[in-house]
Parts: sequence; structure tokens; C-alpha cells
Amino acid sequence: MRRGWVSGALLIENFIGYSAGVVRRECLERYGGFDETLRMGIDYDLWLRLSAHYQFDFVPEQTVQYRIWSGQMSKNYRRRYESAIRIMEDFIDNNPGLVPRRVIREAWAHTYTGRGNTVLWREHDYVEAFRDYLRALRCVPWYWRAWRSMLRALITTRAP
Repeated sequence: MRRGWVSGALLIENFIGYSAGVVRRECLERYGGFDETLRMGIDYDLWLRLSAHYQFDFVPEQTVQYRIWSGQMSKNYRRRYESAIRIMEDFIDNNPGLVPRRVIREAWAHTYTGRGNTVLWREHDYVEAFRDYLRALRCVPWYWRAWRSMLRALITTRAP
């Protein structure tokens, strides 16, 4: 797991489980808690905001169990990506220079590839998926995950 100054890695991927995060009260008092104006991703927004000011650590043991069920909010993939993109844009705008440009480009490539995969395999929308893959490649032309996703879409109709 990642520890220390994690803003760059966290911008690429939210690797902190919502239920597993433990934050000192003083951090929340100083930089605020959940942004309730967000429809989804309130945890991701909080972790990013705090990562600009604090180092992170982790406990390697399992501390929570996560239940997956059909009605959960995280099943709304489109809204989840829309929220993540807004959160990423706000974080980058509010913290200029904190994360290197190459990491920001990788974060966008990762996000667009993920959204493309979701649109492709859940909705079978090849046009929109390929738009996202191309957006990813505009950010990082050698981004292997986007290339692999496009190739997979061209040779199979089975989701990975």
C-alpha cells in the first residue's frame, strides 16, 4: 500500500476504502469534512484535500468488510466518473504545482480509460468508449491500458 505523501498516487486512483479511513479530528476541523454538495465521491474529495497537507499511513490487516448489493450508489458508474472528474479538476485547480504534470496526465489517462471500459462493457457503447480511450492517449500517448482496452474491444465482445 501507499504511504507518506500520496497526492499523486491518489489522484490517479482512489485506493482508500471509504469505511476504512481514520482521520484525526484536528485535520477535519482545519480543512473541513465531507463536501455534502457532491452527489458521489465525497470520500475521494476528502482524501485528496487532506493529502495536500498530511502524510498518509495504512494498517496492513483487514479492518472492514465491504458488502456489495444491487442498490448501492457505486453501481451508478456514469455519475461516479462525472463526480471523480469534477473532484480531480477542483483538486488540481486548488493545488497548483502539488502534483507533477506527468502524474496529472497519467491520472487523466487512467480515468478516461476506466470510464471507456465501463461504458464499453456495461453499455456496449463503442463510440463513446473509443472517444475516452483517445482522450486517454492524448494525455499519455504510450498509456498501455488504453491501447490494451482498444485492442480488446476490437477482438472480443466478452467483458474482461
